[in-house]
Amino acid sequence: MPYHYRLRLDEPLPRPYDNDTQWVKADMVVTVCFNRLFLPLIGTDETGRRNYDVRVVDDADIKKIRECMLHALGMVTLTEYL
Repeated sequence: MPYHYRLRLDEPLPRPYDNDTQWVKADMVVTVCFNRLFLPLIGTDETGRRNYDVRVVDDADIKKIRECMLHALGMVTLTEYL
């Protein structure tokens, strides 16, 4: 579908999300508080502090994701301005 995007990761996420491909489902946009999001735990350091896997999506992928969101919202004509 034009509102789905296959996001390929150079390095897989931690288990159980350890596939090198993830799907962005841009037709399922919701508003949530950042504090309620789950970051994958990758372990703890020597002091016992938790370490999380934090990723940054590159600009080319963000552009494609925004395009998918516009498709999902029925605003396809706006994709030319991305």
